[in-house]
Formats: sequence, C-alpha cells, structure tokens
Amino acid sequence: MNSDLQYIGERIRAERKAQNMSQECLAEDAKISTTSIRNIENGSTDMKISTFMEIVAELKVSPLALLPERFSENDNMGEWTYQLANRLSQLSEKKRREVQTLINGILSLC
Repeated sequence: MNSDLQYIGERIRAERKAQNMSQECLAEDAKISTTSIRNIENGSTDMKISTFMEIVAELKVSPLALLPERFSENDNMGEWTYQLANRLSQLSEKKRREVQTLINGILSLC
C-alpha cells in the first residue's frame, strides 16, 4: 500500500468526520461512488486529480491540508493550514466571516 495514498485517505476521513459528513454524503457530493470513497480513505486506490479536487471542494479545505507535508512549500504551513481549516469548519458562517475579516486586517499590515 502506498503510504502517500494512505496518508491522504486518513486526512480525508478525518476531515469528513470533523464535519459530521457520512461517506455516502461525500461520495454523492463529489460525484463518485461510496465504494470509491471507502477505498480512497483506506488508501487502497489511486484517484484522479479531478476526483481529489472534487473532494477538496466538498470538504471546503485547501488541497495542501490533505497532502503529506513534504508536498507543501513550507513543511509547517501544510499542517497549520490543515489545523486552521479544521477549526474554521467547526465555526458558524458568521464566526467564519469574522475570522476572515480579522485575518484580512492582519495581512493588510504585512
């Protein structure tokens, strides 16, 4: 079994569960079969880039949040992005907008 595929699958599963989303729901929204989601989460199958991007879009996370850190430009940034996306997904839409406004204000100072 490919360790990268296993890692990506574990991240997809963790993010899906953090959002209280079933495999069936993610599969339907990403336009793939439930069996495909199960195999992806188990790391037992390759997936097309288009499938990966559909999953990323449905989970509303950065692609880097699901990839092993060695694929990110800054090793710490991938994990930080994942943690941030995970925390943001747990907030209400109103709170997410407030955090976005705060981050945009901080970034405008840089």
